[in-house]
Amino acid sequence: MQEKGVYPDRVIFLCLLSACPSFDTVAQCKLIHDQIVKHEFHLDAVLGNSLVDIYGKCGYLMEAQRLFDRLANRDIIS
Repeated sequence: MQEKGVYPDRVIFLCLLSACPSFDTVAQCKLIHDQIVKHEFHLDAVLGNSLVDIYGKCGYLMEAQRLFDRLANRDIIS
């Protein structure tokens, strides 16, 4: 996608995160997380909440807690 000059938006990242629990490794989810930060969507509350949820579901509770603590825009879902 990016090789063709098309960059993901918030909706694409949300769709990718919803597929994370079915991925073989958490490394793939971390790659998505890195792209979210790279494209400066890390301040989005919905994406942040989704990342915390994914890390928790994958058993990475320390990473989920660390990310939760760093959420800039917490909401009732957080």
